[in-house]
Amino acid sequence: MKRKSGGSRRGGEADPKIATVDCPSCGCPNKPTDTVCMYCRGELSAGAVSLTRYVKAYANWFSRYLAYWMAGYVGNSIRLFASALMGIILSLAGFATAVKGLDSGSFLWFAVGALMALYGAAMLFNLAKRRGL
Repeated sequence: MKRKSGGSRRGGEADPKIATVDCPSCGCPNKPTDTVCMYCRGELSAGAVSLTRYVKAYANWFSRYLAYWMAGYVGNSIRLFASALMGIILSLAGFATAVKGLDSGSFLWFAVGALMALYGAAMLFNLAKRRGL
């Protein structure tokens, strides 16, 4: 069987003409008619929110914040407030994600949540240490 030029059977980009549904647990593309993920066997429901959306949104927001901070557009008091707020949000969101991972039995959700919570707690610890609190 010959392949079409420019395409590959494995490891290539997904064809934009083919509709896919991303798994909310692992982000693997699946057929729209599938009810479970072919990779992690997680449930594919219409109302489920993909973890990859959260990660992409956080990475986009963080890169913009970092660019403004490095350029010097953010003042010291705003920088302090934003760092504290980001640490609190990361800690809470990480804790909630880790609990969701424990409830659903998904190691990926638990690991991402635990890392987010630890990173947020480390941010708050270093911020308090720098300020002498």
